[in-house]
Amino acid sequence: ALSTTGKLNTVSSNVSALQSDALQWKNNADGSGAYDASHGTNQAQKITNVAAGQLADDSTDAVNASQLYQVSTSSASGITSLST
Repeated sequence: ALSTTGKLNTVSSNVSALQSDALQWKNNADGSGAYDASHGTNQAQKITNVAAGQLADDSTDAVNASQLYQVSTSSASGITSLST
């Protein structure tokens, strides 16, 4: 069995791993901030498996690429039909 110190070291290691892999809030010097997915690499990372957000005038949900694609194809289709 692990000693108390061993268990604390394991927990500490697990927390460190979680902190490096989690989507975290990053504060800017001016007090503003945003969620940051760079995982300490300073390179952009993809956020995948995002559910479709609710599209409504009062919604604050995020939208995913599939929803943006639908808007793009609908807009292109509408523009094409206007030009014919």
